[in-house]
Amino acid sequence: MSSPESPGMEGDLAIVAHDLRGSLSVARGHARLLLEGLRGPLTEEQRRSIEAIERQTERLDRLLGKIEQGEIVAPVLAEASVPRAEHFPERPRILVADDDPELLDLLAELLGERYEVAVADCGQKALELLREGSFELAIVDLGLPDVDGFELAEKIATTAEAPPAFMFLSAQTSPNAKVKGLHLGAADYVTKPFDSNELLARIARIIATIERERSLRADALTDPLTGLANYRSLAQALHRELERAKRYDLPLSLMTIDVDNLKRINDEGGHSAGDEAILTVARILKSGVRKFETVARQGGDELAIVLPNTTAEEAMHLADRLRHEVSQATVRGKPLSISVGVASREKGDDATDVRALAERSDEALYRAKRAGRNRVAGPDR
Repeated sequence: MSSPESPGMEGDLAIVAHDLRGSLSVARGHARLLLEGLRGPLTEEQRRSIEAIERQTERLDRLLGKIEQGEIVAPVLAEASVPRAEHFPERPRILVADDDPELLDLLAELLGERYEVAVADCGQKALELLREGSFELAIVDLGLPDVDGFELAEKIATTAEAPPAFMFLSAQTSPNAKVKGLHLGAADYVTKPFDSNELLARIARIIATIERERSLRADALTDPLTGLANYRSLAQALHRELERAKRYDLPLSLMTIDVDNLKRINDEGGHSAGDEAILTVARILKSGVRKFETVARQGGDELAIVLPNTTAEEAMHLADRLRHEVSQATVRGKPLSISVGVASREKGDDATDVRALAERSDEALYRAKRAGRNRVAGPDR
């Protein structure tokens, strides 16, 4: 038999501590649902909650019985006394990964009123869900049976385009585990058993922080007048889409657009008239393209559109349609028009880089303006 200090006994203690904390969390959570009347009068749901509490209580009794019989030594009792943790148009998405089905049910119900919740009972399923969809937060148990929480966080951080914030949920109370979790970038580390109200408060704080950071990033990448992507965002989109086009050998097109005679509009109607002209063109361009196509204002009277998986012929056709739609609009009784330059990266072209594509688009725009404005110019005209 292993001594209390042996690795075997430590492993047993860790497993039991994990079970104790998970059971206590479920019992506390269901009690909260009943006491606060979140399930209304006595119903089938309420009956299930009571049954769950009874099952978990029996489980605790069995574990405590092992302690009393000397099968598990006293240090587990010290481990079980854990300090409590301290204290947003779409609902934020949260993934919960834990191998305790009743804990998953509890967290899905606790969080379901405020958030869109997906659950996973193993690390591999959590990994698949995180790779398939976008989540603001992942609540991950360190003791998953196949891929532990630390490994899961590392994999997502290195493979996902926009990894979620992580909250580790664990029976491990050792400082080393917490330090490792925070070192991996975890937004929080919560030990079992947890208080449901405190857990909800911690999650709300993380989600609020994510929303603030997202808003700041959006402001940094958005043109304040039109709400379109700004020059910085355009550059990022163009680099990203050109890399994707080369990787999968897809066409890519870029439009550079000038609002014709904007200086004259400003001189005759003031800057408010100029702003109105830019806003009108921006609205027409934005409504005329697909959601995944980036419409940006580069500054002044110049705009641009990045068109993934679009050939030169298709881009020219779209540019002419947009030009026609703008020509039907007016600002303060005066007609509007745009000039458009189109450049493309066709299949099999590995030589074109971002600078070359932008330069070719600019050159085409200048040809359109020199030819009299209110027209489209591209590789062949």
